[in-house]
Amino acid sequence: MSYFFDLFWPTLCIQCQEPISSKKILCAPCLSELTTINPLSRCPRCFSDEIDNVGKICSSCSEKKPTVDYVASVFDYLGPAKKLVHELKYHDRPYLAKSLGSYLFLQFLELQWPEPDYIISVPQSFSRFLDRGYNQSELLAKEVSKLLQKPYVKMLKKTEVSISQAKLTLKERQKLQAHSFSVLQPELVQDKVILLIDDVYTTGTTLECCAKSLQEYHPHRLYALTLCRS
Repeated sequence: MSYFFDLFWPTLCIQCQEPISSKKILCAPCLSELTTINPLSRCPRCFSDEIDNVGKICSSCSEKKPTVDYVASVFDYLGPAKKLVHELKYHDRPYLAKSLGSYLFLQFLELQWPEPDYIISVPQSFSRFLDRGYNQSELLAKEVSKLLQKPYVKMLKKTEVSISQAKLTLKERQKLQAHSFSVLQPELVQDKVILLIDDVYTTGTTLECCAKSLQEYHPHRLYALTLCRS
């Protein structure tokens, strides 16, 4: 029966639109482009590629301690990786989180970070959740939680922002966003190793704001792992 449907209604690769098996989402050439970032090529703290020597932190991290102790990503936000995230977020494909969560897990092992006490995710506003029906970062975090066999905790809440940010400066937007996250279970934070999961790292503002809320309750270490880095 599956052969019949593949013959008359073939499944297409989500990246290049070439026909593929109904059990796949990427063709072999596009899958080969899905290459993970080598952590040794990045700053071990912020994952910037602006480093002079392998294993050494970048100049920005040497000048000031970041709010998130360590940040990393699995893919650069390009090609098939970008397309997969876009499909997950905007085209009602929550099932993609399962396979993408596996990539997060493998990169976590590659990074050799300590095992977290809790795994958490960047939250959505309630209106965004109603619009999408799910929080893609939460789905990814839950997959990592299963693979690491560590508890997922809904620890952060995002408050609604009722004003338009379109005409605000970057500094004003950052100030507004800094007050938009609250900690739901502060008693779980102190002296714990926490792994924060998100889908895409763009400017780092969202992770920074989440971290500031968590740092008020003195975690032992705060790590952040995103699927892509823009």
